[in-house]
Amino acid sequence: SPLVEVGKEFSYKITVSNISEVEASSIEVVDALPVQIEYVRGVYTVGMLSFNSSERLLTWKIEKLLPGEVVELTVIVLATTEGSSITNSTSVSSHEHDSDYSNNESTVIHVQFSIHFPNVFTPNGDGVNDTWEITGINLFPSNSLVIVNRWGVEVFTSDNYKNDWTGGNLVEGTYFYSFKWQDDSNRNYEKTGFIHLKR
Repeated sequence: SPLVEVGKEFSYKITVSNISEVEASSIEVVDALPVQIEYVRGVYTVGMLSFNSSERLLTWKIEKLLPGEVVELTVIVLATTEGSSITNSTSVSSHEHDSDYSNNESTVIHVQFSIHFPNVFTPNGDGVNDTWEITGINLFPSNSLVIVNRWGVEVFTSDNYKNDWTGGNLVEGTYFYSFKWQDDSNRNYEKTGFIHLKR
């Protein structure tokens, strides 16, 4: 399933084709948006679009489609919460009798993730917060981490970091990280920031 980061916008593309030999009229596309996303806007060139926020229903009404005509709607949404298999289903109907309803529905599934980089960790051996733990990196085994001190000298590097850095024998203080990762589609991400190591 495609991966989407929480807090980012992404889009669904809905394509409606009239594959019959007669004109279709009163076409209605209904999309019940999953609760883990927020509707932003729709981009389309034909018809009327409405969104009922309490029912989470997006309705796209098209007056008519000629035989062979194809129209598209791009639904732009915002990923709001994590989820491992978020399902979005869309269906289309028209006034005319349809001889094949099997191609009138479509479903897509994706994963929403968030990665959290803590600013402080306390490697003092008490079993609490003893390693610098980035939550959410288990989805991305293809990653690399570089940590430098305030003079830019590397103090720790890791390919395929597994949340196991204890600070080694470093003194207390502020360090800076660069974390890079790749998703299943070979898209690259990078996050930089600081960590306060407190013993």
